Amino acid sequence: MKVSRPVAAAVLCGLLSAGCYTATPLRLQVQSGAGDHRACVRTTDRVFADAGFERVRTMLGVDMFYTPRTSPSRNIALGWGIGAWVNGDRPSETCAVTLEALSDDQVPARQHPFTSQRGEYFDATVRDMAHRLELAFASSP
Repeated sequence: MKVSRPVAAAVLCGLLSAGCYTATPLRLQVQSGAGDHRACVRTTDRVFADAGFERVRTMLGVDMFYTPRTSPSRNIALGWGIGAWVNGDRPSETCAVTLEALSDDQVPARQHPFTSQRGEYFDATVRDMAHRLELAFASSP
């Protein structure tokens, strides 16, 4: 059986694109109707801790950064985590948390030490954490 080049090329492109994903980083925002900034941060910290993440306080560029807990140390052992920005341009009496998976660039730069971490596993983890935050904010007074 002889297959034409255009058909073979189409099949090859289809197979190669099956494992691809969009280059746009997945950013999800979760909102609570009301609440102060401190309560928003406490709830976010609790939800991430309950899910097995720890907050690393030395990261630049994000309000909060959570990495999967792998050991008692506070090092970023896996080289990735979830960045969280609280409220952005919203008033401080609301609670809006934006989440994105970030990768450690391993560069000693001070301006942008992280870039977006792409891939289905990381996107699924961000979706899961957004869902957990939605549930926590819905049950908060």
